[in-house]
Amino acid sequence: MSKTHGLPKQKYTQTEMSSKLKRYNIPNAAYFITTKTLDNKPLFHDDKAAVIFTDTLYYCRQRYGFLLAAFVLMPDHLHALIMPKNGHTISAVMQKIKSLVAKRLREETGQSGNIWQKSFYDFIVISQERLLEKIQYIHNNPVRKGLANTIKEFSYSSANKKYENDLQRILG
Repeated sequence: MSKTHGLPKQKYTQTEMSSKLKRYNIPNAAYFITTKTLDNKPLFHDDKAAVIFTDTLYYCRQRYGFLLAAFVLMPDHLHALIMPKNGHTISAVMQKIKSLVAKRLREETGQSGNIWQKSFYDFIVISQERLLEKIQYIHNNPVRKGLANTIKEFSYSSANKKYENDLQRILG
């Protein structure tokens, strides 16, 4: 195996690549998160499953004390901006959210097997400008994908006024 820039030259699948990357835990950092359903199944196209997800997200927010700047739940994936607190890492927060959602979906809808792809993608947001850019990206996702005409009409997004967020606390 030849080496390039100190790394072994190999072909990896996307899942293998994300599992080999070191995840950084920076106190008081906001993380842009993307996680997908297993095999991109449009599980959250179903309103009952989407409500279970949003209820669980807000339960976890309260229980584990993380700040939530924005989120959008698409039929087959989630984007969120989360700032872990109370000594929790982004890995721990995501593990809690994903496992509790999966448990509730199994109990309440009869869903079986794995719900989520392994791991998740994260991007540490280091400036207010980038934070606002990511929020715009999150909120515009349903419009870009043709699921809504405006960001406020999509039911499972923090752009919808029925959901509160912690943006002002994050911005200080």
